[in-house]
Amino acid sequence: MKTIDKTFLAYYEAGREYNRLRENIGLIEFERTKELLLEHLPEPPAVIYDIGGAYGEYSWWLASLGYEVHLFDLSPTNIRMSVKLAGEYPGCSLAASEVCDARDVPREDHSADAVLLMGPLYHITDYSERIAAIRESRRLLKENGVLFAAALTPFSVLLYNLTVYAPDGENKSTYLEDPDFLSMVAR
Repeated sequence: MKTIDKTFLAYYEAGREYNRLRENIGLIEFERTKELLLEHLPEPPAVIYDIGGAYGEYSWWLASLGYEVHLFDLSPTNIRMSVKLAGEYPGCSLAASEVCDARDVPREDHSADAVLLMGPLYHITDYSERIAAIRESRRLLKENGVLFAAALTPFSVLLYNLTVYAPDGENKSTYLEDPDFLSMVAR
């Protein structure tokens, strides 16, 4: 497997993901995703693996509904930050909260009723590595298990940065002047 881009990992290690789903467009993402999950998940106490689940917004919410949730993320900081959410969900706990790569999850074959793969495909850009992450999720799923995956289109980051405006109408994005960002868009 290829290594993870150090810039990407540094972003998560800085704790920047915390509260992303509680503000701005993240609020819409969180609420809509919860609707979709409730529509398609098996009934609790089904086993759910939240792979690449960051600091565990979905994990804790699902645990509060009675699911057995295992949170996995590549960032040790995200895993440590997941403990902060425990206070918001009294009487709940996660079955596990572990650092691991989405392409190599330390669980038995066919051991999950559902897998959430809603972060890793944003950052694994190599086609064969993305397929490896999806295959790993499939390995973990029980027969008739459900995989929830999210990915960005090749143009989503560019389009977002083209539409980020300050209140006075001036474009506040500086990414369009950043050679590293433009290299990522080209890739």
